[in-house]
Amino acid sequence: MAGQDTLDGTNLPLVVTALSNEMTKSTAAGEATNPKRAQFGALGPRLKEFDQSSASSRRASRPSSPPRTVVGIGGKAPKPDYSEAKIVVAMVGLPARGKSYLSNKLQRYLQWLEYDVKVFNVGQLRRKRARQSAEVTGKKADHTAAYFSYQNDQAMQLREQLAEESLDMLIQWLKDGGNVGIHDATNSTRLRRSKILERVSKEPGIVVMYIESFCDDPAIIAANVALKVSSGDPDYKNMSKEDAERDFLNRIREYQAVYETITEEHLSHVRIVNVGDQVTMSRIHGYLQSRIVFYLMNLHLKPRSIFFSREQYPDDYANRDDDKFNYRYRGGESYRDVVTRLEPVIMELERQENIMIIGHQAILRCLYAYFHNLPQADLPYIKIPLHTVIKLTPKAYGCDEERYPLPIGAVDTHRPKPKTPANSSAIELPISTSARDYYGDKS
Repeated sequence: MAGQDTLDGTNLPLVVTALSNEMTKSTAAGEATNPKRAQFGALGPRLKEFDQSSASSRRASRPSSPPRTVVGIGGKAPKPDYSEAKIVVAMVGLPARGKSYLSNKLQRYLQWLEYDVKVFNVGQLRRKRARQSAEVTGKKADHTAAYFSYQNDQAMQLREQLAEESLDMLIQWLKDGGNVGIHDATNSTRLRRSKILERVSKEPGIVVMYIESFCDDPAIIAANVALKVSSGDPDYKNMSKEDAERDFLNRIREYQAVYETITEEHLSHVRIVNVGDQVTMSRIHGYLQSRIVFYLMNLHLKPRSIFFSREQYPDDYANRDDDKFNYRYRGGESYRDVVTRLEPVIMELERQENIMIIGHQAILRCLYAYFHNLPQADLPYIKIPLHTVIKLTPKAYGCDEERYPLPIGAVDTHRPKPKTPANSSAIELPISTSARDYYGDKS
């Protein structure tokens, strides 16, 4: 309107400049007439000095990502530097209490966030050593309940040696560049836990935290026992299901006779009751330990399924083909950015029961890779077809998968991983990835 100023794109800078000039003149005049105010005013030297002295405390607590550009071609998202993170996570608990379940869930979660994580399962090491011995001697080791009795001095000495060997392997792996080593064993006595702490304390820069899985829910214990004796455990090869269950329950009783729950006040530990019903913690320090605890607080064992379904420049094309996981679109995101953004969603999914997620292919790939524990290099090439519902059913050691194609015609938009002939096909999984590795051959 005539005679009125408007805050459009032309006049706005002039208005701001004029106001800024007036404020500067006013401030300068006030400081000239009031020397005390000049020391503490908005432009005074005291405030400037305070700003400089507090600058470090106001910096971000993590390295900031490079600013997103909206001109030129996209760039690469930097990989997080986790080289200083060195933690031994020692599991604690009786057999059939979900220790391996928690170990594998934690490994999957932290690997999804690009930490270098490995589970060192003492039971796997025991079976592997027994298999190696049998190949040489032709005699099968007796690992029935009597082997786990604390009155069996010879067997107890062997089991202690295996636990120490596993811990030494874990520590060496951390020193070689790993971030989180999970010691998956019963560690059920104060003496065993003190030995772990003593050993880890000799290594500078490595800390230990304990995760106790305590369970007194008969239904959970019965389900874990049934899974143990029916899933091909080599300890019960050539045994009937009834005999295997009887022997495994006797093994549990042998451990119960000497089991000591965590009460040591000086230990960093988390105690999980019935896999998520209750969580208590003590002496949790630092970002990574806190992150582990927060994840464990969101887990539960209720049967559930997760459903996925999709919704709707030459330089960019070439650079994205070169490194699809890290490539960041101009003004957009890389797959690495999406993984970071989806971490709160993972927490929500772990605490939910049945749920259906309808999203873009990139989002579903990131979530799918988490549940199937796929490496980042394969994540951008997972085949998520249009008009298909993907059902994932989490199990103790992975996920079962079913796919339901809908009777709707669609073009296949999937592009396989380029340049490497061995990887020229889509990343697709078998129907089930939930089988347990009893010897550690896959690690």
